[in-house]
Amino acid sequence: MCRPAKLPSLVYFIGIDGSGKTAHARRLVQELRSMGIHCKRVNLTGNVFEPLSVVPRSLAEFAIHRFGSNNHVAKATLFLYELARYLELSLEAWIRVLLPTKLGIVVVCDRYLLDPLVEMWVAGLSGLEKRIGRRYLNAVRLARLIMLDINETTSLSRKNDIPSLEFLRIRRNAYQHLARLLGVPVVSTDTSFEEAHARILCILGINLRQEMWPLQTPESRCRRSK
Repeated sequence: MCRPAKLPSLVYFIGIDGSGKTAHARRLVQELRSMGIHCKRVNLTGNVFEPLSVVPRSLAEFAIHRFGSNNHVAKATLFLYELARYLELSLEAWIRVLLPTKLGIVVVCDRYLLDPLVEMWVAGLSGLEKRIGRRYLNAVRLARLIMLDINETTSLSRKNDIPSLEFLRIRRNAYQHLARLLGVPVVSTDTSFEEAHARILCILGINLRQEMWPLQTPESRCRRSK
């Protein structure tokens, strides 16, 4: 079993809750380790330096509620919150994700910088393509992003802590928009776990069964798994 020639140092799964991000990330880490590759899974919580943005967020929410989102005071406090949140997330990302990649470790993320951006966008506290939002998009440009897409009803049946279908629908639309914006490949996880994971391995150029299909390329395996 050989190491893929173009294996990225950072693999990042995006998608709504229940789409299988954690399960596929864990499986991928196990497979890479079986190949002798030093790797780890990271879930970027955004909580390590969260106190940095607590006060700016409270001020932004108060200003939006009191004056409306178009008021200059609300816009100023919102920008401060976006900046504080970006700073705290960037610090955690550098320590837990970027530094390990500099040390030669392959990092597999099932939650990274775009997930907090989506949550802020849904809450009306940021934009996907404006201001600080563009910084998030630039920060993940070196990662190999893969969107795991699933029907909201299926997702709801897999998780018992999701508020509603509308909760999932809004977030799914946001992730789909990001996938189109960034040219991210989309893998449906409405299929079986094994089939979806085979697609993920194809995208990453990983052939775990090379001895079974010695003449096949990752692309041909992709066609076989469809």
